[in-house]
Amino acid sequence: DLFLATQWLHVDQKQTARALGLPLDKVRFTMSGVGGAFGGREDLSMQIHCCMLALHTGKPVKMVYNRLESFYGHVHRHPAKMYYEHGATKDG
Repeated sequence: DLFLATQWLHVDQKQTARALGLPLDKVRFTMSGVGGAFGGREDLSMQIHCCMLALHTGKPVKMVYNRLESFYGHVHRHPAKMYYEHGATKDG
């Protein structure tokens, strides 16, 4: 299950399922948070990364971009080098 704000819920679901090699019925997307985006929510951003982490850990994953990260991480931005760090406790 992935809760996200997008302009193309079913397209995102299909693209994510295809990228992960999963049947469509195993990828459930739920719309959360609506509002104007002026085309900024038409493309995949963190969907596949979140699903990959959840599949790998078997645990819920929450990813939130702050304002600065949204400028770096959004697909409609200029190329950039990014370094990621992730971690988990023993309990997940």
